[in-house]
Amino acid sequence: MNWKPLAALLAAAALMPGCGGQSDADAARSKMQSFLTAIRDGNGQRACSLLSSDAVSQLGRGNPANCAQVLSSATAQERQLIGKVTVRSVKVSGNHASVTLDYSAATGLQHGSGPSSMIKVSGRWKVQNIP
Repeated sequence: MNWKPLAALLAAAALMPGCGGQSDADAARSKMQSFLTAIRDGNGQRACSLLSSDAVSQLGRGNPANCAQVLSSATAQERQLIGKVTVRSVKVSGNHASVTLDYSAATGLQHGSGPSSMIKVSGRWKVQNIP
């Protein structure tokens, strides 16, 4: 699977709703982990719901309807490795969050470098970019 579109998708993901009492950093962390879990589980529809509209469009190559198919296309081995990726840290600045992922347990999973980004829209954190 070509993970460049996934990286772009994650970069474009929109904000997710935070739970009552959670800090923005905790809410962003939770949404990013939910996104990774949805991919691990092969649930492309759920994963796409955690992305920003720009990320959905970019991942779907201009057609948001393609997003779920793209995110569901990971092999069983890729999904297993994605399940080992965790959120190392989250830094929030206003409606933007920089998320550092820990790939150390996912040896062999291709990924970019640098932090992932999230954006908060209408009180909800969405994944915007994953390098």
